[in-house]
Amino acid sequence: MIKNPKNHSESVKFITDHNLGKLAKWLRLLGYDTICHAGKTDQALWRRARLDTRVLLTRRKDLQWYPEEIKTIVLEEETVDRQLTELLDKLQIEPKKKDFFRYCAVCNTRLEKIGKNDAVDRVPPYIMENHEHFYRCPSCLRVYWPGSHVDHIKEALRRHNLLDLP
Repeated sequence: MIKNPKNHSESVKFITDHNLGKLAKWLRLLGYDTICHAGKTDQALWRRARLDTRVLLTRRKDLQWYPEEIKTIVLEEETVDRQLTELLDKLQIEPKKKDFFRYCAVCNTRLEKIGKNDAVDRVPPYIMENHEHFYRCPSCLRVYWPGSHVDHIKEALRRHNLLDLP
């Protein structure tokens, strides 16, 4: 995994402008700490990138001239799958299967494993009967489990040659 440009012992973290919200979600699913800046692409975005030591992702070509201490990647592609491929190629990184699904896809908070009893009343009865492992977002309280969506996501990644998964 690519390392933080300021501290090589830490993994890279990303920040996207509001135009790359879908990409931010996919990066979270792949195990990357990624926030999507909801406001305008202005000084607040740069301050947050600098403060958190995040790599800034954007499609705006006019942002390339901003401060050198903030690594900025301007993505050319328009679709999420192509943006993801472009980003992984530009950074020469390959997501690790062990890191998948570590962050809430919605709010980017690191998920915590919970017991099956803690998931009761939070998931449908069918899910309780057929799954043993559950994770909760401590921020938004969403509950996740390794259901068919995991297979769909991995299939989408395989289909676009983004990962060499079994």
